[in-house]
Amino acid sequence: MSVSILFAHEKVASVEDAIDYLESCSIWNIFDKRAVSFINKFSSLLLKYPAINQYPDLVALAYWFRRANIHKLEQHYINDKDVFRVGRGLSLHIAPSNVDTIFVYSFFLSLLAGNSSFIRVSQKSSPQLDIIIQLFQDLYDSGETETAGRFVICTYPHEDTTTEIVSKLCELRIIWGGDKTVSNITAIPLNPTALEIKFPNRISFSAINLSTLTKTTDKELIRLCENFYADIQLFGQQACSSPLALYFVGSSGPCEQSERFWNFFAAAAKNHKLSASEVMDRYVSLSSMAISGIVDKAEVPFSHDKVLLLNGSLTTQISFRDGHPGNGSIVQFFLPQIADLSSHIRPKDQTLSIHGFSLGEVGELLASLTNRGLDRVVPIGQALEFSNIWDGYDLIDSMSRKIDVSKIK
Repeated sequence: MSVSILFAHEKVASVEDAIDYLESCSIWNIFDKRAVSFINKFSSLLLKYPAINQYPDLVALAYWFRRANIHKLEQHYINDKDVFRVGRGLSLHIAPSNVDTIFVYSFFLSLLAGNSSFIRVSQKSSPQLDIIIQLFQDLYDSGETETAGRFVICTYPHEDTTTEIVSKLCELRIIWGGDKTVSNITAIPLNPTALEIKFPNRISFSAINLSTLTKTTDKELIRLCENFYADIQLFGQQACSSPLALYFVGSSGPCEQSERFWNFFAAAAKNHKLSASEVMDRYVSLSSMAISGIVDKAEVPFSHDKVLLLNGSLTTQISFRDGHPGNGSIVQFFLPQIADLSSHIRPKDQTLSIHGFSLGEVGELLASLTNRGLDRVVPIGQALEFSNIWDGYDLIDSMSRKIDVSKIK
């Protein structure tokens, strides 16, 4: 087995040691004080890390796991007196290669749910992963050996037998990745009592109510455009919640307010840059989309590293989702009303980020859905913010085990 252990208790020198050690870890109650303390310390260290502002994804990670947010989560889950919540046992986490920090969210929630964790990260290195590993080691060296000993982080090729070995022993398997990765791993036999949570390829987009833009000041519109660009810029539009398209609602075609939006957006995204390989990848993918009639054929420039806007076709049977390259590409559509969006929702759609719609209008849209599409509706600028409810799963609820004590008085 070609396994490289990136972080583990000092007693762990091999995969066999890791499995034996993690299996010996007791199951903790949900929101055990030791787990909460460890996560609080990690969050604090991460926020103080030198030049941390160079990594907005790490800032977001640290902020999400701040003490106040953990306390808020705890209050949500511990007030049910009819159940006693404990961990499931050993959890296996398969992390994706496109978002360096996402495994920490599921791992920390699993830790709060009372579990120990075996984590497989991508073989692709990144400064974010290096920082995360370093802080875990710093916490271990400072005396946090009990909690830091409840997880092992390693990397190995997907074809390695390690996943098969751990899958037979774990009580929880969490898979982040593309459809192919998810299919390959779910084919590996899992402990019969284990629960599996899968996060395959998902698609996201945005919608703006044009009528609200007529009442929006230039200052407010600048902020909206900055928020929209933030959703696009981070992760190069490769995250499942990154918007790939924008629906303008309230018009059948380009109008004064949509053009006003893009004028301000150009200023917000003026510093966007792509590498030569990203420009080429984008050009090839968008050219294919143009040939298929998904986007306007006349709008696919080659030597262009800014955010690229393309007009999409609502009549084609092929979707903008097919072959969208990310890397700063937005396909725009126009719809007369928000209810019209329902017929364009696909089962793999995840996040709809919006501006200018009321909760009632959103409710009407969701009530009209005809498939399992859409798991999140958030304001523009919050598309990439994590939540303990993700892809329709209440993660802490799913990762923990509820023992029924409702008959005991």
